[in-house]
Amino acid sequence: IKALAVYLLEEHHIPLERCGQIIWELTGHRISEGTLVNWIHLTGKNLETFDKDVVEHLKSEEVIHADETGIFGKLRWLHVKTTEKVTRYFAHKKRGKEANLAEGILESFRGVLVHDFWACYYSFLACLHAVCNAHILRELTFFYEEEKRSWAGKMIRLLLKIKKTVEESKSKGNIELSDYRLKKYRKQYLRILKSPRLKYKPPPKIKGKRGRKKQADYKNLLDRLFEHPDDVLRFMYDFRIPFDNNISERALRMVKVKMKVSGCFRSEKGAQSFCRIK
Repeated sequence: IKALAVYLLEEHHIPLERCGQIIWELTGHRISEGTLVNWIHLTGKNLETFDKDVVEHLKSEEVIHADETGIFGKLRWLHVKTTEKVTRYFAHKKRGKEANLAEGILESFRGVLVHDFWACYYSFLACLHAVCNAHILRELTFFYEEEKRSWAGKMIRLLLKIKKTVEESKSKGNIELSDYRLKKYRKQYLRILKSPRLKYKPPPKIKGKRGRKKQADYKNLLDRLFEHPDDVLRFMYDFRIPFDNNISERALRMVKVKMKVSGCFRSEKGAQSFCRIK
C-alpha cells in the first residue's frame, strides 16, 4: 500500500485527497493526507544513497544535458541534468551558479554540457559546451519574420542545412564530416554574422542618463553567435551531440504537469523527496 501510494502521488501526480480515496476504494484502508506525506518523505530518505550514485554517474558521462524551470512554493527552481538513460532532479532557491554548485555535478564534470545559452553554465570551465539550436532558431525566426533581418534568414537556412548534412552522414554510418565541409560551413557561419555586426549602430545616448547603453536584442544574439561558434556548431564537429536540448526539456515536462495537477511544494523536504523519487 505504501508503494502504491507513492507511485500514484509522485509518478502520476495524483493529489493527496484523491490518492487517499483511491487507496480506500481499492484496499478498504483509510489513509490520512499526513500519513501519505510521511510515506513520501520515508521513500526520499531511503533513496539518499541511490541519489548520490546518480550524481557520481553523471559526473563520468561524456555528454549531459542541463535545464531548469521555475516551480511554485517556497523553492523557486527545479534543475535537471540528464542523458538518454539517467536523469537527476534537484530543487533549489536559486537558478544560477550557486544552485549548480550545491547540486555537485558540474564542478567536476569534464565532458560536453548541452544547454540553452544560460550564462551561469559558462562559469564551469572544466567542460566543453554545446548550445540548443532549437532556442537559437526560435530567436532567429522572430528577427527574420518580425524585424525583417535578412541575416537571420540566412543563418536559419545554414543551420538547417548543416543539420540535414549531419543526419545524412550519420545514416550512412559515418562518424564525422570531412574537413572540407567543416571549414566550409564554419566560414559561411562567420560570414553571415560579420556584416550585420559591422553595420550595427548603437542607439543614441539619452542625455542625463547614466550607465551602459542597452543594445538591440538582435545585436545580443549576434554577439552570442559570434563569440561561441564552436558551441553553436558542436553538433557538426561531434556526432554525439544532438542539434537541440530536447532531452532535458522532456525531462521537465512532467514536473510542469505536477504543478498544474497537484499543486506546489510546501517544504524543501517535500521537494527534495519528489526529486529523488522522480
